[in-house]
Amino acid sequence: MQTCLTNPALCNPGLLIAAGVAQVKGNVALLRVRCAGEPGARCRGLAKLVARVGAGRKKRSVLVGRARFNLPTGGARVVRAKLTGRGLKLVRRSGRLG
Repeated sequence: MQTCLTNPALCNPGLLIAAGVAQVKGNVALLRVRCAGEPGARCRGLAKLVARVGAGRKKRSVLVGRARFNLPTGGARVVRAKLTGRGLKLVRRSGRLG
């Protein structure tokens, strides 16, 4: 069994960095991400795609998609985030997401 003492990368996970705008194809948002951190660490988890909707003081964050990811430090790839019903509605109305 590996622990923080035998594998320090387990205690110092990488940091996921995402692009600002997601490209939408059908009901999926394509999000370019990369992993930064110490050598041997991994970035893994659930990425949540959030949009700010509303005007003025009534702006709020709405979850529009999510995707699981798992990539090594220094790695980059495109993550496919499945859009929620609310996300699809926002994309259809505005024509873009980001």
